[in-house]
Amino acid sequence: MDQEKKIINQDIKYVQLNNGYKMPLLGLGTQPYDIVTRVTVEEMTTLLSNALDFGYRNFDTAKQYRNEVEIGQAFQNIFQQGKYKREDVFITTKLFPFKIEKKIKEVVQNSLDQLQTSYIDLYLIQWSFTPVLTNFDGSVAVNHRPIHEVWRELEECVELGMIRSIGVANFNCQMVLDLLSYAKIKPVVNQIEVTPYLPQIDLINFLKRCKIETVAISPLGRAGCFENTPEGMKIKLLEEDIFKQIAQKHKKSVVQVILRCLVQREIMMIPKTAKLDRLKENSEIFDFELTEEDMKQIYSLENGTRAINLKHSQWFGYVPIFD
Repeated sequence: MDQEKKIINQDIKYVQLNNGYKMPLLGLGTQPYDIVTRVTVEEMTTLLSNALDFGYRNFDTAKQYRNEVEIGQAFQNIFQQGKYKREDVFITTKLFPFKIEKKIKEVVQNSLDQLQTSYIDLYLIQWSFTPVLTNFDGSVAVNHRPIHEVWRELEECVELGMIRSIGVANFNCQMVLDLLSYAKIKPVVNQIEVTPYLPQIDLINFLKRCKIETVAISPLGRAGCFENTPEGMKIKLLEEDIFKQIAQKHKKSVVQVILRCLVQREIMMIPKTAKLDRLKENSEIFDFELTEEDMKQIYSLENGTRAINLKHSQWFGYVPIFD
């Protein structure tokens, strides 16, 4: 094997879920930068193969990403080489709760077929609502099914062995509390934005009390930059002096310091990249320790700024879900 692609993380770090399954701490997000962008099977095979060599075992996709087919075939190509097998990888996919005629079981089966697997490790409800539509008079048109209906159908998929674990994404405390009031199978994770600007301390503490783990999305703030802030400014997270100082002290990069902070909070993460050097950099976060003072300095950056800002999303419409 090429020296540059040697396995970095021999000892894979996992988090124990509330149903007994283990989920790898470090994951790889595969969301395309825009819905038009398509990655070929060959490109996906190279990306996933490199990620596995660097110690990644957690891979995140969604129906809306339109890449389940490529991911499924890429894994088949990799498994055929004999170095890795299905049991080595943890696959997450998710869906919007669209008001559709199909049963959720059919949607899940479609994901199973496209991913070419007999089970999905983790299936999430991606949001508590679907992208907002408007009626001719400008009023909001409700386009989603009640979560309790979707959840019950996902529970049936678990009972049938199609899915091992179920969870949610972008749910706040009230949404989680409502879900727990009727769920027969408790969600194992809540996938939310967590960054130094938005550490989500209260929400994550609440989730811990409910024995629900956190998965951080956009941990680096969408390529390290925050657009459309309340001040109308573009803030560059990776240029914060605090991170530069901490990185220099530990002889690490700013990116590695940000991701290491999540490790020490026992928060799983799915940073997104297709670059070999970034894959390697993101994986080298288990060989150093941030001090208590380092963590205090990082927490001091909290300002509530979100990288995922629905107020400026034409696709979602203005939905004050986080207000």
